[in-house]
Amino acid sequence: MEHVRPIRVIVTENTADGRSYIGSDSLASGTLVQPNRPTALTDIWHIDRVPADPSSTGSAPEGRPFTLSPLEEGIVFRIVQFDPFSAEETAKLDSREIFESMNAASEHVGDNSLSPFMHKTKTVDFGLILQGSLTMFTDDGSIDVHAGDVIIQKATNHAWENHGTEPALVAFILIDATESE
Repeated sequence: MEHVRPIRVIVTENTADGRSYIGSDSLASGTLVQPNRPTALTDIWHIDRVPADPSSTGSAPEGRPFTLSPLEEGIVFRIVQFDPFSAEETAKLDSREIFESMNAASEHVGDNSLSPFMHKTKTVDFGLILQGSLTMFTDDGSIDVHAGDVIIQKATNHAWENHGTEPALVAFILIDATESE
């Protein structure tokens, strides 16, 4: 990827007497650029469990490698940048390697006739397209999504591809979910 968009994160805090203030104002640092695919995942905030502890730092637990899904009972807030990538380039990739880089090999559904990036997380995800356009794949087909669209993905097989000409930026909130029967 030539350019990963920096994400500014401003965090508020409370003083001992309950007055609010800006506790930090910095660029997010936890970005995973995927090998062979122009996609960058920037983790903004982690919540270990709900209800959340407002005094938590929000960073990933110390020593924890990057993972696609949150911890059990947890939540992850992440911004993903999908740079344009043609269907021909996509067809040449080893999608297993991409999911292994996210410690998500078990979430990779495998090469699907619609998209090799098909995967399923045990999460309910809220996605807001901030910039650009993407194609979202499900087992039954695909749909194009654009800036301003919202996706609610409920532990289903899905994949994302950007076959456009501009980078797409998506804000995702991933919430651990129970297994449906």
